[in-house]
Amino acid sequence: MRRGTLEGIVLKSKNHGEGDKIIHIFSKKRGVVKFVAKGVRKITSRRLGSLDLLNQIVFSFHESSTFPYLTEVKLLNSFSSLKEKLNRVSYGYTVLELLDKFLLYEEENENVYEFTVSILSILNQNLSEEKRKQALIYFKLKLLSMLGFDPVLDFCQQCLRDFDSSWKKIGFSAAQGGIVCESCGNESREISIGVLNLFKDIKRFSLKGYMQISYYQGLLSAADEILTYYTEYNLDSPIRSERIFNV
Repeated sequence: MRRGTLEGIVLKSKNHGEGDKIIHIFSKKRGVVKFVAKGVRKITSRRLGSLDLLNQIVFSFHESSTFPYLTEVKLLNSFSSLKEKLNRVSYGYTVLELLDKFLLYEEENENVYEFTVSILSILNQNLSEEKRKQALIYFKLKLLSMLGFDPVLDFCQQCLRDFDSSWKKIGFSAAQGGIVCESCGNESREISIGVLNLFKDIKRFSLKGYMQISYYQGLLSAADEILTYYTEYNLDSPIRSERIFNV
């Protein structure tokens, strides 16, 4: 039997038995893990609120021969402002869904964990809708890059022609993993130079520096549409949170 303590973010949960829940947690040191929280659905449970989705927690656990279970939970950050309104929490749920679908169980990824905490902290601030969208776009592209899906933005992915001012049209191909020129982009989605430059800004700047830049709403929407297309291609699955909440 093994006991231990970890820090993590609550990704998802589901009911188990009469009063228990199975909690999926993205932990800092062990990646995605899951534990049974015994009796947590009872109103009198002290851990009831601490295990809400999006919460950053420190938790103790006991791994037995049957199923690992939580023993203690301490709340570090509930990101309460992010949960105050439906349009805000929808951004947080999109972050959780992408983590849940991309990350493997028991595979440590401390860099992604720290990055996620930074993004949730930004989204928890009193931001305009445009700035929240801007932060989510940064999260999507950086997450893809960190997990090995970094799109190539400097040359055509089919003929290897360098991008320059002679390109008449810029295509983006999810299948080929980056931009394609007008001669090769029959099955690609056209993107503007503005979207391309926004993506390059994400690669160039820190989160803090990027969030100091202002982009107009139409450009953010166009960039997010391309990123959703690319993300869903690599997941082979729709991002349901965005469709439900119309993020």
